[in-house]
Amino acid sequence: MLRFLHLAFILLFLSPAAAAEEIPLEGNAVLGAFEGDPDCAGGVKSDTCILSFRLSGKAAKLLFEGLRDEARREECTGSLEKGGGNSLFCHAYEDGTYLCEFGYSFKEDAFTFSAEDC
Repeated sequence: MLRFLHLAFILLFLSPAAAAEEIPLEGNAVLGAFEGDPDCAGGVKSDTCILSFRLSGKAAKLLFEGLRDEARREECTGSLEKGGGNSLFCHAYEDGTYLCEFGYSFKEDAFTFSAEDC
């Protein structure tokens, strides 16, 4: 499980915005399967389980600001939302906080959408 957390930070540092200079990042990274998701009852490597990655704080702000997508108002959360391809979505909230999220599917062997519905 720790190696997936490292993967999230590696992906973060490979972004064009972070490539120009080294910036110490603060915030949180949360890794886990959707709570109560019966698709993950067989373990995270089952064909139906998707791991969820969430970043917050300066790491999420850096990603949000670096994404080229135009920010759009997300009706469900009230946040401004940007998509970064490969199913990465970042949110900027009115209170100044940021959240980015994406998932990983072992079945598809690829990154995928991970946002929970409102």
